[in-house]
Amino acid sequence: MKYSVLTLLFGAACAVGLGAVAVYAYIRKVDSRAAGPITIYTATPSPTPGTFSLDTPPSRTLTGTIATFSGTLSWESRTATAASKIHEAVPVVQGGRLVTGDDGNVTVTFPDDVTLTLMSKTDISVIQTLPASMVFLITTGMLSAGNHGNSTVSIRSMGLLSACKDCSLTVSADTLRPEISLFVNEGNVTAAYNDRTYTTKIIGLSRGRGLIYDDASRTVVLTR
Repeated sequence: MKYSVLTLLFGAACAVGLGAVAVYAYIRKVDSRAAGPITIYTATPSPTPGTFSLDTPPSRTLTGTIATFSGTLSWESRTATAASKIHEAVPVVQGGRLVTGDDGNVTVTFPDDVTLTLMSKTDISVIQTLPASMVFLITTGMLSAGNHGNSTVSIRSMGLLSACKDCSLTVSADTLRPEISLFVNEGNVTAAYNDRTYTTKIIGLSRGRGLIYDDASRTVVLTR
């Protein structure tokens, strides 16, 4: 009797198992019919992004030419971390930096009749050289800029910004004082700065006029 009971239980288990397999196969068959053929999707590559290079400045920018130089001159390229001495002229491009030594001076010309002259112990950065707007930063030393084309030339130094069109100006930066001296050689120059209350002050200067900007006190004294 015991043997017959075990036999019956084993048979019942086999029947349940076979039934489950049959049901699973039927469900798979129904699902595959409902789902239809399987389609494998591949990712569509995104459009090629715009080309950017640290080595090469944007195509719209202007390139300066070192017309003359003497003494010690250093150039820091767009990809460099420090300025290195140069012994021959190099293209002066947006994002670069020029530094003259104790005995150095250099004249750089840009298209549209823009000329920069760096005296000894001068450090400038070429911030922007777009045809409509050129921006230079002088950290220390003396820079003369002549602009007789259609560009607006702006010179930043400490907290002072000067800009002009069809003009000539000289800017000196003394980091020890610290102060900026600005003199207008030709044309008209607009100078701007924020005073100690962060109120923007704008000053118009004509030929033969100048100013001294004190960066510590954020004050201006007009000269001549």
